[in-house]
Amino acid sequence: MKNASSLCPVNIYHSLVGLLQNAVPLILRIVFGWCFIMNGWSKLHDLTKTAGFFKSIGIVAPAFSAAFIGGLEFLGGALLILGLGTRLFAFLLASTMVVAYFTAHYEALFDLKAFMQAAPFSFLVATLALAAWGPGKLALDSLKGCKNCSCKSC
Repeated sequence: MKNASSLCPVNIYHSLVGLLQNAVPLILRIVFGWCFIMNGWSKLHDLTKTAGFFKSIGIVAPAFSAAFIGGLEFLGGALLILGLGTRLFAFLLASTMVVAYFTAHYEALFDLKAFMQAAPFSFLVATLALAAWGPGKLALDSLKGCKNCSCKSC
């Protein structure tokens, strides 16, 4: 039989919060990491089409940009899933979503409803959350064991 203190609502609450603090970043990393892998893969497998689209929306050096962004999305998505370099790659991927708003979804910048319905929105929110709060304990970043830093992602 459990002791009375383990059945205390406050202890139960703290246990649930502790579980969510690790589960939510893991779920975000898996779901959005996979989406970035798929988006990057599709860009890399049709660079001509991707470069043509990038050129049509005014992105500088469209062929290079298509390869770079496709590679970043593919590699960054895989690393998000693993939880390796999470904050760095989440920040880089969030940056690509900001560029997507200023190029392909420019009109959404002036309408909150359109902003929230645009394709980059959920990716931007997820990557900003991961960049801000880190990968959680269920990540390779947590295994690094760096004890002499103040990054709080170790």
